Amino acid sequence: MTDFFDMRSVILGNSLANVILAVIMYLVWQKYRGKFQGLGYWFTAGLLQVGGQGLLLLQGIAHDFISVFLANLFILSAGLVLFYGMELFTSARGRHGLVFLILLPLVPLYYWFTFVMPMLYARIFIFSATEIIISLSFIYLLNIRIKKKERELYRQIVGVFALLALVFIARIVYGTGSIDRFSLTSTDLTDSILLLATYMLFVLLVFSLVVLINSRLLRDIGEYLKEREKLVLEFKRMASTDSLTGIYNRMKLEPLMTAEVLRSRRYGRLLSVLLIDIDHFKLVNDNYGHNIGDSVLRDVAAVLKDNIREADSLGRWGGEEFLIVAPETSTEGARKIGEKLREAVAGHRFIRDIKVTISVGVATLMADEWEDDMVRRADEAMYQAKNSGRNRIV
Repeated sequence: MTDFFDMRSVILGNSLANVILAVIMYLVWQKYRGKFQGLGYWFTAGLLQVGGQGLLLLQGIAHDFISVFLANLFILSAGLVLFYGMELFTSARGRHGLVFLILLPLVPLYYWFTFVMPMLYARIFIFSATEIIISLSFIYLLNIRIKKKERELYRQIVGVFALLALVFIARIVYGTGSIDRFSLTSTDLTDSILLLATYMLFVLLVFSLVVLINSRLLRDIGEYLKEREKLVLEFKRMASTDSLTGIYNRMKLEPLMTAEVLRSRRYGRLLSVLLIDIDHFKLVNDNYGHNIGDSVLRDVAAVLKDNIREADSLGRWGGEEFLIVAPETSTEGARKIGEKLREAVAGHRFIRDIKVTISVGVATLMADEWEDDMVRRADEAMYQAKNSGRNRIV
């Protein structure tokens, strides 16, 4: 059991695991690098981790500059590069330089306690304190700096870094007063377990990153589908709505009227239409300009919409003409609706106090008619109203 937990076995096993994890990060980077930012830095962090672990195994073979100093510098650099990649991934860039400043005092300090004044505990303290700062930086990034609605995606990763911080705190506490305990040939069991715990958490971190990417993909797909649904609804609305007045356009009104005619013919129900034209609208455009004319059109449409029944359908038929489809309505009932609308328009205060009136033609569906016949009769009645002096219903 002790042989299983000796430092060389722990580092060797972790090095092999890191090679596999680096391959996984490479595959993830290759597949999603066009979709997400920062994945290349995650892969680079994996390579630095593999390199650092490999150099650690050379203790007793290579010079301490390579097997101790560079090895640990690679491992710490992996954490910093991973952090920068996470900033890119979360689009929360802006302060990564502060974290990278950790390396500036680290390099000479670590060199000093490796070669000038060799002190194992000082190196453990520097290494562990740096890892704690990096872990806390991740926690701050994923809990504070990203949008609140996105934080749930990163809970597992935050948990991993919280555990890493605790393990490195334990390494600092346990290493107090121990100068020469750490080596690859003679290792304290607790040291090996703590180091093994950090490696296991790193493995968990890599798989958490893969899960995170999948979660982001699912979330992005969900958001894309929602946006697509909104666009479809908007296109449908635009296809059926007059852009100037906001009421139905002719494309929408024609099939709606056809459906009402079919229902009326099948069940013997009453159906009427009202064709409405704004009186002397050309003079409004000529005297005040098209912008004022558009404002008058919008106001007339709003007045008509506010004064029809819920069952009625209003649309812009063309130019300054409007059509109302009135189900279950006799000729007399349609005339009453038209009179109400005529009075409402005549009494409305338009821009620049322009006086606006309407002429209304009414037609009720006959037994042998279709919608074209009914609208044609309504059109004839409307022109009769205009020729009779305007501002009236025929």
